[in-house]
Amino acid sequence: MDWGKRDLETLHSVKNTIQKLYAIEKFVYVNKSRVAKEIGQLSLLEKLLDKLPQTKTYFDKHLETCEQFQIRRIKWACRKLYMEDGNNVTTWKVRRLAGLREKVSYVVELALENEIKLYQQGEMQKEIKTMDFW
Repeated sequence: MDWGKRDLETLHSVKNTIQKLYAIEKFVYVNKSRVAKEIGQLSLLEKLLDKLPQTKTYFDKHLETCEQFQIRRIKWACRKLYMEDGNNVTTWKVRRLAGLREKVSYVVELALENEIKLYQQGEMQKEIKTMDFW
């Protein structure tokens, strides 16, 4: 097996798939298993990833943790609520729309508070007006 060639082929597929998954309107958790299933290489990427160093490096930089996924949903929920009604960005509405459980990590809780404050203080108005909304 030419692992160098296999690494480049897999890396190309992985890049395209990760880009596609982040662009999906309905959020999905972009982790190794999800990407591997999408490209039909679950066994290869779970068992032999060490033989694919470029692909592994790309994974390390572009996959998200559970906390990062929750924060991405928080930001989306805040934007959506703000676009519907600027005064409607409240903690319970963001939690519900983002699908957050009652107990989340300190990092996620802090991100939730900070994101809501930005919208409540009106600091996100300029960014929202010029932002591309996927």
